Amino acid sequence: MVPRIPRGQLLTELRSETDLSTAEFLGHLARLVPLFVKKQVRHKVVDIPSHRTIRYYQQTGVIDPCSGPSRLATYSYRHILQVLVAKLLQSQNLTLRKIVEVTRTSRNESLERVLLSTGDSFDVVTPSSSSLVPADVAALPAKAGVGRRDLAGESLWRKFEVAKGLELHVEESFEGADHFGIISGTVLDILARLALGEEMSRERSDHPMIASGSDSSPGPIIALVTEGGLVPLGNPDHLEPLRARRFLKYRIAGMNNLAAGRYESVDRGWDNQHVNADPNRLLPVDVMAEMEQSELMFRVYDYFYTTTGVATTVEECQELAESIAGELRAQDVSAVIFTST
Repeated sequence: MVPRIPRGQLLTELRSETDLSTAEFLGHLARLVPLFVKKQVRHKVVDIPSHRTIRYYQQTGVIDPCSGPSRLATYSYRHILQVLVAKLLQSQNLTLRKIVEVTRTSRNESLERVLLSTGDSFDVVTPSSSSLVPADVAALPAKAGVGRRDLAGESLWRKFEVAKGLELHVEESFEGADHFGIISGTVLDILARLALGEEMSRERSDHPMIASGSDSSPGPIIALVTEGGLVPLGNPDHLEPLRARRFLKYRIAGMNNLAAGRYESVDRGWDNQHVNADPNRLLPVDVMAEMEQSELMFRVYDYFYTTTGVATTVEECQELAESIAGELRAQDVSAVIFTST
């Protein structure tokens, strides 16, 4: 009888892999996916990833970009972990957005812990950076050892800095969290009254609280998309400055503008110094926030999408556009403002 090799040992043996060819990469996945993901015939989540699947994962940001041109692409141990975790979380019915948040912002050690967890309990992955959630919004882990319902998003929390020394933790499923300005104003108003010794009344509030539910959405949703390569300063997710084969998205919910010094354009096809001085020139978050707060009944989508257009082929542009459009349709986005350079 052939001895059963522990799954942890299988991963340990691959840690030094850095230059796997496409065939070698897919070969490892064919061997490992059935060992880490329970078979679910209905959803076919254990189907062995193909080259086309890997391209889709790169375009949607599930895995890091590969090294080298497509024909000579090489992959690493981290790519193996990202695909395995993506398949595992897919079997737990997580959305693509949730999967991306885990696979792209987690260290290898955290990805290994997810894969090696036993039973129906999984270790919550703590992102190693807030690159997918810039500015003052970041994902917080729930309690360690939660069940699959929690891993599916119901116990993930977002952190808001209401004031210096004061943070507001809001469950991510609470739709009103996107109206951070109103909520934080209410919190500060309550604290100010308590500090003055005023007696609080449950009916009294100068700030309208946002109720959870679809009725709170003010009309159509408008998304912001750019091919100007706008990313957080330092390009933490390594968006290609030319010949981009993927897009990224970053959270702007609750933001009134894109602060100078926190974003930059990495596109090499044009002079971007003026955009770097004021990112709102490329992506009009400031104007949209002002209009959103006026009597115009619409809402700006929580994320902006970005890629670079220089030297990208027409076919690749079409694939990127279809992927972005598919995500936006799924989120009931009504219109898109697309900025080009």
